[in-house]
Amino acid sequence: MLLLEGRADAVQAAKTRALARQAGVENADVVKTATASSLQIGFRDSTTCTLGASSELSIDEYRYSRKAADASFGATLKEGNVRVVT
Repeated sequence: MLLLEGRADAVQAAKTRALARQAGVENADVVKTATASSLQIGFRDSTTCTLGASSELSIDEYRYSRKAADASFGATLKEGNVRVVT
């Protein structure tokens, strides 16, 4: 987590954990931001995802590789807004 303003949680397997700056997210996490909150997630390949307020993003798959053909990223925006920069 590069930036966090307000509150955000990650949910996986019915367990919720509060996110903080420098916290990591994992495959299968559903990241949720609260009202008047936003966050920015940084990935190893320098991709960033910025979520706005009241947003929900499922990290379906992230696999880092120096070879582009072996790398993958899949996410599902369930609610709200997201900006991805690769």
